[in-house]
Amino acid sequence: KYIRDLSGGEKGRISLAKLMLSNANLLLLDEPTNHLDITSKEILEEAIRNYEGTVIYVSHDRYFINQTATRILELDHGHFVNYIGNYDYYLEKKDDPDFDKDKAVSGQINTSFESLIKASGEQNTSSGKLDYKEQKEKKSKLQKLKNQLNATEQSIAEIEEKGIHLAIDTSGVMYQGASKEKIDQLLPLIDLVLLDIKHPIKSQYLQLTANPLQPTLDFLDALNRANVTTWVRYVLVPGINDNETAYLALANIIGKCSCVKRFELLPYHTMGVNKYEQLGIEYPLVGVNEPDKDESIRARNLIMQEIIKVRLHNK
Repeated sequence: KYIRDLSGGEKGRISLAKLMLSNANLLLLDEPTNHLDITSKEILEEAIRNYEGTVIYVSHDRYFINQTATRILELDHGHFVNYIGNYDYYLEKKDDPDFDKDKAVSGQINTSFESLIKASGEQNTSSGKLDYKEQKEKKSKLQKLKNQLNATEQSIAEIEEKGIHLAIDTSGVMYQGASKEKIDQLLPLIDLVLLDIKHPIKSQYLQLTANPLQPTLDFLDALNRANVTTWVRYVLVPGINDNETAYLALANIIGKCSCVKRFELLPYHTMGVNKYEQLGIEYPLVGVNEPDKDESIRARNLIMQEIIKVRLHNK
């Protein structure tokens, strides 16, 4: 049959199949279950649940929403109200007197995604428990990262074929779990890695970034094994990582890795404070001043001297 000879439902199923097989990481759907039979609806529900990107849809199919949604935006008198959950959660919270609707309001209809992020962040932080809705959000974010990694892998291969040099700027936090194998496959294609190490001591790194240091260290080991040229960058933050214990620990990490060809100490600055203000997020380093120039020079010289000592010792 030609496409023009198909029914509305058959054309709809073909369109959905094409979308799901595409490499797009964002789908916009308008009443996607219209004209679908029960079997087709079930297939669509399963496809959306397993989709690694973001799906935004408008639907009056309550069962479909309940099976697939992880967030509901209700348009109420010119404002979006943000509910982090499925349709059952929406019904539960909509008329709940304890639900802070004011905090969930995301602004006017033409609101930016920044304000949606702000509203979502306020609602998440106000909830002390990690319920299943939040777990779904985390799973969705992880799937998006995996999707981005797959896309990056393809892009890197295409770049390499064209003879373009490739540099990556990262903290290495993604080097964990199933991602390790894929990243190891990409390393031979990378010409330079700019690796940020926020703090060289595990407990302090966790406190500063809310992430473990170990993936960063494992990634540096992988770079060393693959002999990928690496520059390590260290942002000097007064009162956080500007002490000799941190300097010596950092030098010990760098000194053991021959792949590190350059070390850069970057003085902390406050130019990013306005970004937090625009997103309505509390700035975590309020009151921290930029480091003294002389201290920055002293810290860099001390770290460089210790790196040389470690390398001479390991020869």
